[in-house]
Amino acid sequence: EDIQRQGQRAKVEEYGDMTYIVAFGATPPPDHDRLVEVHLLYSEHFLLTLHRDASPAIDDVVRRCSIRPELLEKGPLLLYRVLDALTDSFFPAMDELDSDIDEIDSALSTSPRDGLQGEIFELRRRVVALRRAVTPQRDQISRIATGAVEVPGVDADARRYFRDVEDHLIRIAELLDGYRDLLAGANDVYLATVSNRLNAVTKQ
Repeated sequence: EDIQRQGQRAKVEEYGDMTYIVAFGATPPPDHDRLVEVHLLYSEHFLLTLHRDASPAIDDVVRRCSIRPELLEKGPLLLYRVLDALTDSFFPAMDELDSDIDEIDSALSTSPRDGLQGEIFELRRRVVALRRAVTPQRDQISRIATGAVEVPGVDADARRYFRDVEDHLIRIAELLDGYRDLLAGANDVYLATVSNRLNAVTKQ
């Protein structure tokens, strides 16, 4: 029932000897929301991933496992590789946002063009959408990393790998919070510049 419904938050649920996970990764353009929602069914004997959008991150894990079949024999590490690949797929999206925000700052430092506020709002929408996916995912991976949820085969040694994924998600969440603040500041600067321009015209 859950698998049939898209648009869920990241979560981890226990079902006896199986764990159900909802996780997210980033996708390259031209995907509209730049997110892929992945449903995972995991036990010590299999890992099933289901997703409607393309996921280059999972494709890369499949390619590596086809080259090194021994990776398939280590269940918890295979789950880690998939979650790590999905998490790391956010970093190119972060670089793209960083570049777009730099362009906004450059435009504000010269003369704000028409439509610049619309670009700021669009960037903010992308940041909010990514943050809405990353923040719950960080909390759910933390549950696995601390042992708060029992995942088959994930012992103290395996949890160290999931702490690495958690660290990456913390870093991404912090970047998104910073981008949100930068865009709020950029919008304030834009409004102040437009107001000053209007005042100058009114004086003339």
